[in-house]
Amino acid sequence: MSNAMNQAERAESPLLILLRGSMIEAMRRRGFVVLLIFMALYLGGIAVAAVVGVENPATATFLLNLGLEMAFLLALLATILTAARQIPDDMELRTVHPLLAKPLVRGQYVTGRILGAWLGGTLAFIPLFLLGWAPPVFLLPSAMAESNSSALLMQSFVLQITALGVAAAVTTMLSLIMPRGMAVIVALALMLQGHSLTGIVASRTPSETAATVARWTTNYLPNLDLLRLTTAYTDGAPALSAMSVLARLGYGAIFAAAATMLAIALFRRRPL
Repeated sequence: MSNAMNQAERAESPLLILLRGSMIEAMRRRGFVVLLIFMALYLGGIAVAAVVGVENPATATFLLNLGLEMAFLLALLATILTAARQIPDDMELRTVHPLLAKPLVRGQYVTGRILGAWLGGTLAFIPLFLLGWAPPVFLLPSAMAESNSSALLMQSFVLQITALGVAAAVTTMLSLIMPRGMAVIVALALMLQGHSLTGIVASRTPSETAATVARWTTNYLPNLDLLRLTTAYTDGAPALSAMSVLARLGYGAIFAAAATMLAIALFRRRPL
């Protein structure tokens, strides 16, 4: 049996080995415990609201929106922190050399690290999403609005997972051109306020040419507002059409693929 297991391990794709290692490494980080602590505080607030007996629909809607927004933002932070550390840590600890000797080409290595950060963030997001949605719905049923669309909730769930993939790819790319801490800050700014920041810069630029460049740059920054439907769901908006969902999924996939290809190109030029 031992020989059979060894043969199976040798037959397993090096990319799958790297991907599995990235996910395990991401889930073992202490940051995930911190995420659960934040959600525990939120659940405590929901429990207090249930004991007090919240009957105001606006308050219940606020709590539901808060829980779902917290779930995404915490998962986004976990994804970015993981993606920003993986390749720099491998470079510092020189674990990149045995990984590339599996054999594993550089493009597969970068792709595996990005997928590992994305899937690790997704594994964190799933329970956080459930913890953000279920308590208000089941503990405050009399105050919850009945107009919330279940279809829109599922669309929001899928699109936010796509947004985590964009964050993993963009952060990995940034980690190859700047220090880890700066990569985290820049990635968070781009993911949450990229378009807004560019608009502010354009409005305060005295030169019309510089303002035009800033507005033009906006088209090449990811706009995660297109992938976040939490507020629309809690406001009772109807579900999106299938074409709209597919377009948004394609939008996220294009940004993730572009950032992945750029990260691969940067890593190929990097001496080991």
